[in-house]
Amino acid sequence: MILIRRSIPIIASLIISVFLELLIIYPEYLLYFWLGLLATIALSLLAISKKELWLVRASFFISLLLFNSGMYFFLFFLSGETIRQTIIMATVFLNIVAWTQIFYYYFRTSKYQVNSLQNITNYLNLISFFTLTSVAFSLILYLAWPSWLISLGVFVVAAILTLQSMWVNKIELVKSWRFALVSGLINSEIFWAECFLPSSFLVNALIVTVAYYSIVNIGRYYFLDRLTKPVIVRYLIIGICVLVLTVVTARWI
Repeated sequence: MILIRRSIPIIASLIISVFLELLIIYPEYLLYFWLGLLATIALSLLAISKKELWLVRASFFISLLLFNSGMYFFLFFLSGETIRQTIIMATVFLNIVAWTQIFYYYFRTSKYQVNSLQNITNYLNLISFFTLTSVAFSLILYLAWPSWLISLGVFVVAAILTLQSMWVNKIELVKSWRFALVSGLINSEIFWAECFLPSSFLVNALIVTVAYYSIVNIGRYYFLDRLTKPVIVRYLIIGICVLVLTVVTARWI
């Protein structure tokens, strides 16, 4: 049984890659492949984890669900075979890393490094927010979906990712849920404002992702009682530098 569980990181990642490849070949079946991807994540997580840790499993599921869904729909709006295959390979690699750490967390504690799941989850959540907001801007730009409705979706995604990031960093939900709502509100307002900018969906997504990154990390330091003036200045400088580089180098339409 342990050998089967040990193979799940590879098997699950390969199955997910198959659904991504199928999306490129048969985009008209987008919804069906996405449901298959979700089923793969859920069943793999049930097989690789221990039943009594249901809250931990829920946290893993949220992170993996949003990450893979973001990469999946992000792939749908991209053009160019090279960039698409690069995205697929990156998705497979990150899935293998994440699933392997989950396996170590449950069954190979001697190999599990402290905070490795927290770190990989933080990276996955950041990528998830970027890809999902990219998809959100694409829905408005290419399919003319109402921006107010998409902004509500961004609010939900930002709040969930913030709450999950806080929890995985060992911050109790009763302390962080209000902050998660505030984070969702701020990010959705920034998203709404960017809908009126003459920039591409990738530029807009990067800008709001920088805001999400800064807000979540400042909140994390605050709840861990490690928030200091240098920390705030550091994240402000990082955010401002990235925004300036983005604005200067971006192609405006």
